[in-house]
Amino acid sequence: MWQRYKDMFTGTCNRIAMVKLAIISFVVIFITMYLDSLMGFEYGIGPLYITSIVIISMITISFQIRRLRDGGLNWKHIFWAFCPIIGPFIAMYQIYFRASRPQV
Repeated sequence: MWQRYKDMFTGTCNRIAMVKLAIISFVVIFITMYLDSLMGFEYGIGPLYITSIVIISMITISFQIRRLRDGGLNWKHIFWAFCPIIGPFIAMYQIYFRASRPQV
């Protein structure tokens, strides 16, 4: 299983793939919260929601690292998101708005 997850960090990722991932993630989280609330969990936070968050987080991290590599940056730039106040904006700029390297 971990080998397959490791393979997710190879290849390229464009902006359209990131937008698709965001939309699919939103829909999946909304559905799992709704199903958990139907099962009686308060605020819709139950086992389905937690499982979906873990899986989506793993996939999102791999997409963000591929996007950073496409922009010519090291994967360590993902930690900008943890810097208070300005960090998330720097990370978002580097991941979503930085131009990709030209294909040779």
